[in-house]
Amino acid sequence: MRILFLLLSFAIFKSTAQERNKIYHVKKITTQIKVDGKPEDPGWMDIAWSDNFVDIEGVRKGELELVTKYKMCWNDQGIYWLVWMEEPHVWATIEENEKVIFHDNDIEFFVDPNGDNHLYMEYELNALESHWDLLLVKPYQNGGPALTSWDFAGTKKAVYIKGSLNDNSDLDTGWYAEVFMPFSSIMATYTRLPKPKPGDFWRVNFSRVQWEHQIKGTGYERKKDKNGRLLPEYNWVWSAIGQVDMHQPDRWGYAVFEDKNPIDFKIGTPEQIKKELMRCYRLLIGYKNTVGHWPNQLEQMEGYSESRNKLYVYEFEKTKTSFVLTVSTEKSSWAINQNRKLYTPYE
Repeated sequence: MRILFLLLSFAIFKSTAQERNKIYHVKKITTQIKVDGKPEDPGWMDIAWSDNFVDIEGVRKGELELVTKYKMCWNDQGIYWLVWMEEPHVWATIEENEKVIFHDNDIEFFVDPNGDNHLYMEYELNALESHWDLLLVKPYQNGGPALTSWDFAGTKKAVYIKGSLNDNSDLDTGWYAEVFMPFSSIMATYTRLPKPKPGDFWRVNFSRVQWEHQIKGTGYERKKDKNGRLLPEYNWVWSAIGQVDMHQPDRWGYAVFEDKNPIDFKIGTPEQIKKELMRCYRLLIGYKNTVGHWPNQLEQMEGYSESRNKLYVYEFEKTKTSFVLTVSTEKSSWAINQNRKLYTPYE
């Protein structure tokens, strides 16, 4: 029954796949933007807003009451992003950097420049301009860890509030979060990945963590139930994941780098192969969690044969604790292991 449940869950994910893997065209600018949290800088004028955020589980959760959207652009030095969060009660309590910022309402940026599910980065920011940046060696489900000592060196940040902060006597309009991240900091993590050029893409996502609140003095705090337990937070994202877990980089969106010439971005064969590898990976993990070991053949997994691409060649090798699955066409070949690492076999 567990395997069947996983397959039914996959069917739901598949039905919203186009929504989950959204695409944003990151336009190049020739100037620098003053990072002050305000959207009026001329560098932002011709940059389009993203779609409004949705619940992390997808549109089947319904429309969100509060608008959240972002802009992103780049120059030769790095990337800029600006997020607008509609909010009638702007509040924050964490004043120090490098704390668990999502214990406040916050905005979070995730980026996996080479799209291999490993060594991806997260940046959290609250309305007090307190931040937390970290590097994930692997997703938490694969053991992490999160390197909290790592920094987005050279980052600039700013918050601009349309209203007041931590004042429950009035209603606010919302708040902007603006950040610049230099390529020198991002690319230092990768030994063979160059700075992006027009036509390249990164896997990215944004998440807005939103807590229900209650009055505390003249300000606010996270709301608790009658037993004194915190109510669960909401997670509103740009590109829906399908379940409450941001740490699935293959379900993030695509940030496509452009210069003055628009790019008609299409998800090509390598990305399609990686999607198939991730489909099989989830079936393999579900099988092992249910049966206690890897299958001897992929065909043993219910649902594998019905959805497999007959144009691909599949090769599966396993030990007691590990596996490598390779999927190939005549022109492209990619592999995945038990730690969710995507790579080309000749790496």
